[in-house]
Formats: sequence, structure tokens, C-alpha cells
Amino acid sequence: MTVSRRNALGQIAARTALLPMAGSLLLAGRAFAAPKPTPFTDIGPFYPVTRPLDDDSDLTMIKRGKIALGKVIEVSGRVLDMRGAPIAGSRVELWQANAAGRYAHAGDTGSGAIDPNFQGYGLIRTDRLGRYRYLTIMPGAYSDGDSSPRPPHVHLDISGRNDRLITQMIFPGNPLNDSDDVLARTDRSLLTARDRGLSAAGARRYEWDVILANG
Repeated sequence: MTVSRRNALGQIAARTALLPMAGSLLLAGRAFAAPKPTPFTDIGPFYPVTRPLDDDSDLTMIKRGKIALGKVIEVSGRVLDMRGAPIAGSRVELWQANAAGRYAHAGDTGSGAIDPNFQGYGLIRTDRLGRYRYLTIMPGAYSDGDSSPRPPHVHLDISGRNDRLITQMIFPGNPLNDSDDVLARTDRSLLTARDRGLSAAGARRYEWDVILANG
């Protein structure tokens, strides 16, 4: 069949009009790509053997006592599966060093002082939307015996419906993040919290979602 010049131009115009739509679909496909699971990291040597007298979501004090030394921060986020669906009732266990970079652990012989008012450990459950939230003190950096000090971080042990993940969260903008040899083979971007500014009470807020590979 002979194609007239007018028909040929019409076909070209129709195909050209579809190009932006195809590009949009491609971009949309990228935007809705499956999330990457949160990386597993080592549990570390200072998992608390002796639990504090208080293990709620406010690590800044023990049973309404004095507030621990350091900068109060608020951390919140969600525990999600690979489809982005919330995992309600997830068990979130967390522990960290105090503002001086010292754990309340007999094995930590660092030079930082123990803070008797710092809880240092918490155990919480996500709500029906997979959300968690806790108050704590910005952990201090500390030397782990080599040339690369550990940046401020929080250890977490998270159990969902079918999966358990031991991991760590680090804070944005800290120069020690990139030189930390413990996380040298880990995608640090997946462990880095997002800065959400100050709360009404003046605490720096951070947000960090956890993606469990098997839900």
C-alpha cells in the first residue's frame, strides 16, 4: 500500500507525541522501584548484658530521674516490608553509647565517663502503621582501637513478622561516617537518618525507615 506524504507525516507526529509519555512512564517506573532492604551489620561487643531499670522509649532519663548529659534528640520512622507496607507490632530493641562515647557495659574500658542518668537501652513496638519513636541523647564518637573512630550511631535489633535484622543507624553530615571501617563495605546511605529540623521542645529530630527483606 502506498503511503502518502500527508499520512507519513501524521504517523511521525503521532509517534513523536508518544515519546514524552514513554519517558514519563520510564521515570514513573524508576520512582516506584522496589526499595532496598536495610543492611545487616555486626551486633557489636557492647550489647547490654545488664539491662537498665527502665527500658521505655525515653532514653534520656531513668524512671523520671535527672536528664542525662548531652544533646537531646528525637528519632522516629517506620518498619516496612519490601512492598512498602507497614509491619505493625515489630519489636525494636536499641542501645547506644552516651554523649561521652561510653557504653554502660563492663567490657567498655574507654576513657569516657559513665552517665548514671542515661538509660542507654530501649525496647518498643511499632504501632498499626509500623511507626516507632524514641527520645535519646546524641551518642558520642569513640575509638575502637584503630585509626578510624566510630561515628555517632545507634544499634538496633528489629524483629518483624518473618524477619530479624541487626543493624545500625548513623547521623547525616558527620565526617566520621565515610572513614568508619566497620561500615566500609556497607551502603551508608541506607543507614543514614534524615534531619527533620527542631521539635517544638527544641530537640533535633531525625527520621529513619527500616526495610525488612522478608517482612
